[in-house]
Amino acid sequence: MLKGIEGMTTMQSSTLMIKMVVKLFQTWYSNAGGITMLKDLLTVTEATERFGLSGGFLRRLLRQRRIEGRMMGNSWVIVSSSLEAHLKSERKKGRPLS
Repeated sequence: MLKGIEGMTTMQSSTLMIKMVVKLFQTWYSNAGGITMLKDLLTVTEATERFGLSGGFLRRLLRQRRIEGRMMGNSWVIVSSSLEAHLKSERKKGRPLS
């Protein structure tokens, strides 16, 4: 694999950069007294750890616009309140997946 910032892989360094940009936006908007929604932004990696879901499943929900999020560079940023609401919503009745 390619190495990026101080021995990190390229994927790790890009994830770090996305987290830094998210934190920058959160700080900027909270200092301006603006949009509070930015406080609950998560990267896909953070959402997988917090909610125990796979990254592929989260990206599919984002592409289908079932949860709110935006692309930042080549990575998704998720609005956690949107994901929480989706997970609490009632599921369609039907045949079990397994």
